[in-house]
Amino acid sequence: MKLVGWSILVCVVWAVALAPSLLAVRLRGPLTRRRVLGASLLAAAIVLAVHVASLDGVDGLIFSRLMPGHTEYASSYSEFGFRRILLGMNPAYVIRVAGEPLGRYGIEYDPTLIGWSWSRTPDGSSYHVRVVLFRNGSVVDKIAEYYVD
Repeated sequence: MKLVGWSILVCVVWAVALAPSLLAVRLRGPLTRRRVLGASLLAAAIVLAVHVASLDGVDGLIFSRLMPGHTEYASSYSEFGFRRILLGMNPAYVIRVAGEPLGRYGIEYDPTLIGWSWSRTPDGSSYHVRVVLFRNGSVVDKIAEYYVD
């Protein structure tokens, strides 16, 4: 996940979990403080679970609702198959678990990298990115995020 995604996640967790806990210090009685702290920790756990469960993370979930776009996926694409792609896999195995990509392309800034994409936007709008990068015949990065245009 990119730095922007992590910073948004940290902000969301802080706002949901830590801010109410800090406010609980002003409340009277230990039982009330414990309840607020317990509710805050539960909220933080829920945010973290959503972040882990979603390919796009919490930030992708939020941005895809605020700025909807259009995503076209490869006919063979499935979220389950894309999740099964691991670092170090060879291209043949990636095709076996995730199906044929929509496109293959070279990376201009690094000629040793080759990108495969399972998604694209048909109209230049925001979309769910699903890309795998290869170097020397093995996966070196898997990108799943919501691209905002």
